[in-house]
Amino acid sequence: SKNNADSTTYEKIKQKLIDGGIPAGQIAIKTSEVNELKVKGKDVDLLSRKCQIRYIITVNALKEGWDCPFAYVLATIANRNSVVDVEQIVGSSRNDSGTGLKTNFETDRSPAWFAELYKKDGIKGGHVIMLGKGNTEAAKTALAAYPGGLQVGGGITAENAKEYLDAGASHVIVTSWIFPEGKLDRERLELLSKTVGKEHLVLDLSCKRVSSAKKKQFVPDDEIDGPDEARPRWKIATNRWQTLIDIEINEETLEDLSRYCDEFLIHAADVEGKQQGMDDELIMFLAEHSPIPCTYAGGAKSLEDLKHCKQISNGTIDLTIGSALDLFGGKGVKYADCVKFNKA
Repeated sequence: SKNNADSTTYEKIKQKLIDGGIPAGQIAIKTSEVNELKVKGKDVDLLSRKCQIRYIITVNALKEGWDCPFAYVLATIANRNSVVDVEQIVGSSRNDSGTGLKTNFETDRSPAWFAELYKKDGIKGGHVIMLGKGNTEAAKTALAAYPGGLQVGGGITAENAKEYLDAGASHVIVTSWIFPEGKLDRERLELLSKTVGKEHLVLDLSCKRVSSAKKKQFVPDDEIDGPDEARPRWKIATNRWQTLIDIEINEETLEDLSRYCDEFLIHAADVEGKQQGMDDELIMFLAEHSPIPCTYAGGAKSLEDLKHCKQISNGTIDLTIGSALDLFGGKGVKYADCVKFNKA
């Protein structure tokens, strides 16, 4: 389990310090799972002259504004490219240089911990997204913790897709690889679908709104002001949503691409990660025109959004909640409430 894995890591570091001649009594571990700075429910007084602790092994305590005026970071040991470490990224802020990237949330919990939680609660179809290099092993630990329960994406190609299925993924999620140089490469798509099987492939058709329609929330037909608002349009966006492909999300596109995959994953990149409301028109369009299961992501910020998505899609579109979820540092909706909603 994640707890055991983390405990092993912390204990190894602690043992290294002990092997270097530091007394065990001078070392304490402080993480979300282990807190040796509490004794019988009371905080250790680190300012006391009687306190023996000199070395504290922690993860995010200092970064969170830990009130310890004499603490100094002597060394940091972390995988800055872990799958979960940069999981919550604000839509349209990602670019190749990384200078525009805005991170909503970081955690000391491993991907396997989340996978085990989803497994315990019977939540299938969760996404393990590898954002950047060096995430392969972290992703595979999550997949192994919940075989057949998670989908994996990020750098997936026809060459490496099968290894993630063998590692336990139910599906692989693919986007940019089938759109090299801003165009659909049908040969790549056919090869990938044949390699993994249509039933194991999710196409990420994340998109940006390109029409002049101003309203993204549900508007009754009799309140639509003009022809532009009646005709919202979206185009596929790849490469961290920075490259706009000249392919619209329309009925013909969905029908065509559905022949190669089991499901669509569609992020509304304009609102993704911002918790400022969903693109209702996109949800309703997908509900009406997607011939296969479809998951929408972008802008969800409360349990009411789950209910709203179900209502306007007649229960045909699944919704992903990320930044607003307490599990990912959000305050808009509790994970436990989502589980209850999902089982209702």
